[in-house]
Amino acid sequence: MDFGKDEGRPPEHGPMMMERVRAHDWAASSVGAMADWPQSLCTAVDIMLHAGQAMCLIWGADRIQIYNDEYARILGDRHPAALGRPASETWPERWDVLPR
Repeated sequence: MDFGKDEGRPPEHGPMMMERVRAHDWAASSVGAMADWPQSLCTAVDIMLHAGQAMCLIWGADRIQIYNDEYARILGDRHPAALGRPASETWPERWDVLPR
């Protein structure tokens, strides 16, 4: 996966999280190594990372979070620890109202 082919896009749209997503040890999570990701996940992550609005993708049975720069601002102090972690660990106070 080569997220971040950012030609022609303003720098505020994704560079920090593109690098973090590339560098993250996904093999240590239930999502698995990035080289083994299905095309659907790669496409969704690419779209999300290039989006100009806050987006968080929740993947798999463990509801692992992958998010963009704008969503990192929403996370505040929960970022960067939230990347690659279950949403239930990031938002325990709201988990009872989040769709499952």
